[in-house]
Amino acid sequence: MAPPAAVRQAGCMRLYLRTISYFDAFMPTHKTPRRMSRYNQTCPMSQQTLIDEFFIEHRVHVLEIAAFLDRLNRAAGQDASDDFRYAALRKAVAELASSEPGRVERVQMIFSDPDVRLLEERDQQSAWGASKRASRSNGLPPPDAS
Repeated sequence: MAPPAAVRQAGCMRLYLRTISYFDAFMPTHKTPRRMSRYNQTCPMSQQTLIDEFFIEHRVHVLEIAAFLDRLNRAAGQDASDDFRYAALRKAVAELASSEPGRVERVQMIFSDPDVRLLEERDQQSAWGASKRASRSNGLPPPDAS
């Protein structure tokens, strides 16, 4: 899919490619749901180009996660070791170290509630970011003993 002429003229190709890849992966325009591609070589950029363009941006995100985990370790009250969100975060970070393709989908499913049954009544007004119901049944790892 070629970018519109206005995008090429404005010099916004990098932003356009990022936007297109985001929408292609997460917001399909057709009505039938599709799974994210598991095929190799679907990115038009080389690995070196991706690293050159996006390394610093993602380095920041990794450092933010590391800082958050350090703050949890230094917290005055060590009372969240069995919290479902903390368990989901630990499992997601472990999944990031995997070399298997499909990490995005697996990490998204760690934070998602696979149970499609309706609740008897709404349990809260806002989202938790991880599933309480899924954490009870999906075998999340026990908290670190440290």
